[in-house]
Order: sequence, then C-alpha cells, then structure tokens
Amino acid sequence: MGMVLFDKIGRKATSLIGIAITVLSSIATYFVNSYSVMLPLRVVHGVGAFLVVTGVDLLSIEFTPSNLRNLGGILGDSVWDVGSMLIVGISYGIENWHVIFLVQGCIFAATALPILIFPESPRFLLIKGREEKARE
Repeated sequence: MGMVLFDKIGRKATSLIGIAITVLSSIATYFVNSYSVMLPLRVVHGVGAFLVVTGVDLLSIEFTPSNLRNLGGILGDSVWDVGSMLIVGISYGIENWHVIFLVQGCIFAATALPILIFPESPRFLLIKGREEKARE
C-alpha cells in the first residue's frame, strides 16, 4: 500500500498523510478507555508511522548524492531511533497513559514542519515527467 502511494502521489504527500493518520489515531486513543478500542487505533497508528518513517527515509536518501546515500540512510534512520528513545524518555515522566498518546501525536505533528519545508523528491518528479520542476 505504502509504496504504491509513494510512487503515485509522492514521498512528501504520502508522508503527510501518514502524519495525519498518526496524529488523528493518537488523539482518538486519548479518549478511549477500552483495550478493545485502543488496540485497533494503535494498529492504525502503526500504519501511519510506517508511511511517515518510510517517506522521510526515501526523501532523505533521494536528496543525498549517490556516493553518500548509505551514510544518508544511516543518519536518517538514526534520527528516528533517537526520536523514539526521546519519546520513551518523555513518556516515562507522564503518569496518565492517555496523555502519553496525546504527547506522541504532538511529536508526530511536529515532524510535518520539515516535510512541508522540503520540496518534493527530484527523483519522484523525474519519474512523473516533471523534469523542469526536478531541476529547481
């Protein structure tokens, strides 16, 4: 599903859709009191997180010169790992589990800012035949 979206509408748009899914599922999880409702919301959150992580990884690799792509991929993945540890550290200090999900949604929402600032991947634009836009 994700790869089809990445190739159809772009890395940037798919990543933003993933952010919307994670934020909305985090907000919804804040309001539930039942494990049977929370579990499907967490699965939906995971789908959104997959779209975000994969999209940002694709963007970072496709903006990196070909001789540095391995390093770019490693650095991009490392940032996500550090962010995950940061979320765990922040969550450890929060006693109410409902608030943990709300904080997690806010952190994912903050990842939208750099995605909005960066242009679409030149590689995606070339694949779509928008060569002039890719050169910018």
